[in-house]
Amino acid sequence: MSDAGGHPFVDASQRLLEIVRSLVVELGHGGRGEVSLDSALDRDLGLDSLSRVELLARVSDAFQVDLPSELLETAQTPRDLLTALSSAAKGGAGVTTGWGGDGGR
Repeated sequence: MSDAGGHPFVDASQRLLEIVRSLVVELGHGGRGEVSLDSALDRDLGLDSLSRVELLARVSDAFQVDLPSELLETAQTPRDLLTALSSAAKGGAGVTTGWGGDGGR
């Protein structure tokens, strides 16, 4: 779901950052600074293991994908999640179904 002329990767990164920001604010970590693709999920954003589970669930729901549970341990930044979403768009192993709600193609 991109605007006319929008690039799916840019749209996905903005959407992902909004999901991360929303969770950080809900957890009361909003004062830790700006959320970027390179923010460390633990150190910069204060996300512990339970918060990561919630984040992965929200990202999976928002993008209509099943992301591998290994991301809970391996993803260090939102960029790592975006890479997994990009892999889903290309039909990568461990991820399935629709990229951004546009039919998966």
